[in-house]
Amino acid sequence: MCTRMVTIGIAAALLAGCDNASPALIKYEQRGACNGFASSGVTTSAGPKRAYVVFHISEISNAGAKPMDFSFDPSRLYVDQTNPTSYAAAGSQLAGANPFIVQPRTVKAGTTETLNGAVVVIVSTQADDGAMEASKTKYRLLYSASGKPGAQTEDMQPDTKTWGYTPNCTTISY
Repeated sequence: MCTRMVTIGIAAALLAGCDNASPALIKYEQRGACNGFASSGVTTSAGPKRAYVVFHISEISNAGAKPMDFSFDPSRLYVDQTNPTSYAAAGSQLAGANPFIVQPRTVKAGTTETLNGAVVVIVSTQADDGAMEASKTKYRLLYSASGKPGAQTEDMQPDTKTWGYTPNCTTISY
């Protein structure tokens, strides 16, 4: 039941929590960081002081107390580095060359979908060799919702803090 909260001196009442849909839950784990890769004789690089960080998205649960259909858009996943925020790079050559990249979809209310796919985020680093630094950095993957119901994220391996040094993106297990 929604209750009205009145602040002293303010005549307007605020409704707290009425009609709010439950957020979907995106489960993920960080798989590693890399500098780039070569394909068909062309080398792709995140650039100096940058790295590709690969995340495995295992599932989206949309079975909360008040679910409504959730339009999942992987390009809304991001790592908050304050300025600039780093969004999933669906258009990057690494994402385009990866058959495991997660695709947009609608997750129906009351359901859970297994994805077993990847997203790639380009992050800034202090080190010129971005993969060296990023492989020792835990990044929190977040979701920027443009409206209801939104989504929360859950790291499935919260205790993992480092990954092997993998400058070549093709050696990361997606």
